[in-house]
Amino acid sequence: MRTSFLAFDCETTGFAETDDITCIVTKCVVSDTVTHTQEWHGEFGKYIDVDTLQKCVDYMWQYYDEKKYAIISFNGVKFDFFVMARMLKNYPVYVERIEILALGSEDILLDFATEFGHFSSMASFAKGCKIKGKSNTGAWAAETWKEGTEPGCLAVIDYCAADVQVLCDLVQYRANYKMLHRITKQQKSTVWMSPSPTFRTAQKCITDYTANPVKCIWLPSPPNIPEMWEWIAKERIQ
Repeated sequence: MRTSFLAFDCETTGFAETDDITCIVTKCVVSDTVTHTQEWHGEFGKYIDVDTLQKCVDYMWQYYDEKKYAIISFNGVKFDFFVMARMLKNYPVYVERIEILALGSEDILLDFATEFGHFSSMASFAKGCKIKGKSNTGAWAAETWKEGTEPGCLAVIDYCAADVQVLCDLVQYRANYKMLHRITKQQKSTVWMSPSPTFRTAQKCITDYTANPVKCIWLPSPPNIPEMWEWIAKERIQ
């Protein structure tokens, strides 16, 4: 079992770069029996307010910088942290903290993408590891939150929390077996092996990829992997 980490996920108003965060769920794993879950949001139907978002960043920073917990996400570097930084762009201290958190975090998708040169979904790993996966979609969460009803918004928060639980389960699976199983779009079972029970930090992923870029030649249009971190200040990456 792996302890002392904090997993998180955000829901947003949509998937464009201009969309905003509606709610965030963080789950701190202290031991195999003790966890702390926090929900961060403003008024139902509206995106998260600056004060609540700052408090969430402060909370994550406390665990990362003071308690030395790993911060875990799935696509957090390209998406969640990026949106946080954009929403707090008028607060340089917070942008700096978010960039440091992003680089020090363990982003499961970033780790996979920089090793293999292509993307995969969290659902594919959950299915391969026989972990209960997503109960709905991000599009549903965005539309339901916009409606602003209490039952709907509470359902979105529960959906976000369920995604965070999947993250925690994947972290523990990796720690226990030093691998993750994945079911591809072609319904093939593959294994992502690792000599380590943990994931690489984003900083390590970026450094390794920069030194030896992985080319996914079998894809007709391979993704531009460095786009995942291009929003972070270059001097902080080096």
